[in-house]
Amino acid sequence: MGQPTHDHALCIRSALDRAERTCRRAGKTLTPVRRRVLELLWAGHAPVTAYDVLHALHAEGWGSSPPVAYRALAFLVELGLVHRVEHLNAYVGCALAEAAPEAQLFVCSCCGDATEVANPVLHEGLHAAAESIGFTIAHPIIEVTGICRRCREAGHC
Repeated sequence: MGQPTHDHALCIRSALDRAERTCRRAGKTLTPVRRRVLELLWAGHAPVTAYDVLHALHAEGWGSSPPVAYRALAFLVELGLVHRVEHLNAYVGCALAEAAPEAQLFVCSCCGDATEVANPVLHEGLHAAAESIGFTIAHPIIEVTGICRRCREAGHC
């Protein structure tokens, strides 16, 4: 969650370093537009819509064609560098890209920040439940909405 002294520049640098390593291992290229989309997503911790990404890219001269943003977002999701927050139709950087392919996202309905957690017990329980009914999980990200500690303690929402 964002803190008053939180350094988003460090988040961006870390995300870009992870992305470079991930792309290298996958034999893919982190193109300038893909890099910029990742920077835009990591500028904060709240999910960002594809429209907002497209608008920012257009404002910066990257083009106004929606496929520019959508292709970059699809690439980043495919490599596990970004999560699509289904219920918001938005995207957020994946903080645990190298450590956890499956995540739980906790999205504050007050400030909008998204916190990613990898709980192995929940992960194993989910897969055990799926196996017990013969279900194959394709998209195992769990999204939880509520109020974050910071907003609750501040009396917001």
